[in-house]
Amino acid sequence: MNFRKYLVIFTFLVTSASASAAPITFMSGLDDACNYSSGCFLDDTTGNNYINPDDYPELLGASWIQPTGTWRVAGVEYRVWELDLNQPAEDMRIDSLFIAFDDDLQIRSAGELLANIGRYDVPNGNPWTQMINVYDYVTEDLIVEAGTRLNFWVTNSGNGPTGLVYKGTASAVSEPGTLALLGIGLAGLGWARRRAA
Repeated sequence: MNFRKYLVIFTFLVTSASASAAPITFMSGLDDACNYSSGCFLDDTTGNNYINPDDYPELLGASWIQPTGTWRVAGVEYRVWELDLNQPAEDMRIDSLFIAFDDDLQIRSAGELLANIGRYDVPNGNPWTQMINVYDYVTEDLIVEAGTRLNFWVTNSGNGPTGLVYKGTASAVSEPGTLALLGIGLAGLGWARRRAA
C-alpha cells in the first residue's frame, strides 16, 4: 500500500472521528427526573423576577423545574437527573453549561462534586434573575463518566420560591484523539514502507 492510500485512510479516520463526536445538547425539560418526594413539575412562570429562558439564546427551549410543595419551606433539597445525557457509553466533557437557579446549586456526577455555586457567589446574590455561565465558577473541565448521570442538587436556602433551568452541550472526551493517533500511526507506517521500498 502506498503513502497516498495511507493518507486517504488517515483522512477518513479523522473525518469519522469528527462526525461521531458531534456535541450532544441537553436541557431541563419533560424528560428529566426529580427525587423530591412530592415530585417536580415544569413551569415557565417568570414571576418573582425569574428569568424567562426564551429571552436567552443559550437557554432557548429549556424549562424551569420546580419541586411541588417547597416554595415556602426553607432548607429543602431536591435533585434533578439530566436524562438527555443519561449514562453515556463513553466519558463526556461538558463543553458549555448555562443555568439559572434558586437558591444554592451543586452539580455532581458519580458522587463527585463538579461545581458548587451558592446564591451569594453570584453577583447581586440573585441567581434566578440572570443567566449564569457555569464555567465562570469552576477551574476544571466538567466530565460525566461513562455509565453515570449528571445531577443538579438545588437547596431552597430561604423560605420563598425555588427552581432550576439549564442548557448545555457535551462531547466525547477521548474518541477523536484516539482515532487521530491511529490515523497518524497508519500514515507513519505508510511512510516507512515507502522509504523501505
